Amino acid sequence: MNLRDLKIGESVVAEKGPRGGNIIGHTKSGLPIYDSHGNANHKSFSKKDHQDAVQEHLKKMGPIQHEMSQQHNGDGTFSKQHAKKKAQLQKQFEHHKLQRDRHANSADPKPREPDQRDFDRMDRKNDPDKRSKSW
Repeated sequence: MNLRDLKIGESVVAEKGPRGGNIIGHTKSGLPIYDSHGNANHKSFSKKDHQDAVQEHLKKMGPIQHEMSQQHNGDGTFSKQHAKKKAQLQKQFEHHKLQRDRHANSADPKPREPDQRDFDRMDRKNDPDKRSKSW
């Protein structure tokens, strides 16, 4: 099933990958996108592949968010079953949001702020007599 053809309210069943894990879609270059960002196959992703993965996770979030908004009785009250289902959906939504953010950070990594180790390294490099600190 192609997620692009998914209609609101329709359930999504992820296919199993050859080494386990759930495949939720494929990048435009044909690589499988797994449910979890930490999958070993994602290490070979290019910037565009990570951007494709961001879009796939966003597509997963939409129907979940819609279904969460429908979890109430006709008069707007909640039953225990509705509350339980909404909590499960919220957990799924947060999972895809986290994975989306991880792929987004991998696609466009932010430069790391220098810390004390960097300054110490520069001191050692520029001080041939090693007088600035005792190493």
